[in-house]
Amino acid sequence: MSPIKDFKLKYEAVNKENTFTAGDWIKGTLTFTLTEEIKLKALYVKAKGDANVLWSEGTGDHRRTHSRHMRFYKAKEFLIPENKDETVLPTGDHSYQFNLKIPEGNIPPSFKGYHGRILHVLQAKLKRSWHTSTSDKKELHFVTRTFLPSDQSPQAGSVEKKVGTFSKGQVNLTATVNKRVYSPGETVHVTAKIKNKSSKKMQIKYSLYHKTVYRAYHHAKIVNGVVCKLAGETIGPDFEGDVSCSVTIPVDVQLSIHNCEIINVELYLKAYLDISFGLDPEVALPLIIASPGQHGQHSQHSQHGQHGQHGFPNVPGAICGPSSSDFPPPFYGPYPTVPPNACAYPPPGPNQYPNILAGGYYNPTPGYNNQMPLAPVPYGYPAAPVMLNPCQPPGSAMNAQAPPSYMSIYPPSQSGTDMDKKTPL
Repeated sequence: MSPIKDFKLKYEAVNKENTFTAGDWIKGTLTFTLTEEIKLKALYVKAKGDANVLWSEGTGDHRRTHSRHMRFYKAKEFLIPENKDETVLPTGDHSYQFNLKIPEGNIPPSFKGYHGRILHVLQAKLKRSWHTSTSDKKELHFVTRTFLPSDQSPQAGSVEKKVGTFSKGQVNLTATVNKRVYSPGETVHVTAKIKNKSSKKMQIKYSLYHKTVYRAYHHAKIVNGVVCKLAGETIGPDFEGDVSCSVTIPVDVQLSIHNCEIINVELYLKAYLDISFGLDPEVALPLIIASPGQHGQHSQHSQHGQHGQHGFPNVPGAICGPSSSDFPPPFYGPYPTVPPNACAYPPPGPNQYPNILAGGYYNPTPGYNNQMPLAPVPYGYPAAPVMLNPCQPPGSAMNAQAPPSYMSIYPPSQSGTDMDKKTPL
C-alpha cells in the first residue's frame, strides 16, 4: 500500500470565469500526507497544452486510421529538484506552493470535439525509484487573447438560379448581414433581396451552421453541423423586394478557432430559398464568433497585476461532430474570454531555497514549505497561425491559402466509417 495519501493539486483562479490565457501565472498549492518516511527522485508541477486528432476511414483491408499530435508549450517548476542522491521526506503532512507561467504566444484555446481536442493541463508528479509515480492533474480552461478585425462593415453574397428544367423562370437572392464578428447571444440582422421571376412559391429560410476541419498530415476530416434554423416569409410568384430577419446566436454556441494547424472551426450564416422540387439557391456568409472581451475591449484581468497588449490573429472555440466518433462527446462552451491583464507574482527571494540535511532529509523553511527558485522553463513554440479563406465554399476540402504542409492532396471522405470508441488521448 502506498504511503502517499491525499495527493492533491489546487490552483487559484485569476478571474471570475476561471480561465487562463498566454502569459498568465498559475499559482497554487500541492499537499499530501506520508504515513511513513519515503525517498523520492523529484517533485514538480507542470503546465502543458496539446492538440490531438484521430479518426478512421474505410472498411476491411481498406480501413485507415489518421492521427496527429501537436504540443504548443510546456512549463515546469521543480518543488524538490531531481538529483542523483534521493531526497528523504519524513512522515506527516506536506504542503508546497508553486508559481509557474504559461508562455506568451499564439496558443489555441481549449477544445473538445468528436475527432480531436485541445487540452491545457496542470499536473503535479512525485517520482520514486522502483515505484509508480504519484500524480494529480487539473484541466485548465484556456482562452485565446486576440484583437479581431477592425472592419465591421456589412458583408453580402448573391446567387442566381433557373427554376425548373424547361421553365424560363429565374430567381435571384442577395443576402446581407450587418457585420462580421459576433458574440454568443448577439443578434444577426439579415436582409435578403429577392427577385422571383417564376411562377413558383418559395420560402426564405435561414440557418447557422458550423464547419470543423481536422487535419492529419495529408488527410483531412470535415464535419458540418447545424446550430439553429429559422423559417421566414413565403415568397409568391413575380415578387421583387427585400425581406428582413433577425437570427439570435445561441449563448452556448461554440466559438471560432483559426490559430491551430490541425483543428479549424468556422461558423456560417446561410440564407436560402426553399423551392419544392427544385435546387434551393443559397448564400453562405462566414462569421467570426468570439467572446465579448475580444471586441477590442480591455478590462481588469485580476487584482495581482497587468499584462501588455498582444495582437494575435486568432479566436477561440470548440465544436462538435457526428455521433460515430473516436472521441467522447464534446464540452459545450463557450469558454469565456480572458481580458488582456493577468496576475504577476514577484520572483523568489535570495533565501528561498530548501535546506537539505545530513542523510538527504528535506527541511522546509518554517512558514513557507517549498522555498525553491521559480524557474519555469517553457519549451516548444505555438503553431503558426493558419487562416483559411472564408470565401471558399463551406463544404470545400481544399483551400488555396492553407499551407501545403498539411493540406490534403486528396479530397477527404465525408462518408467514411469512424473507428469504434477509443480511450481519449
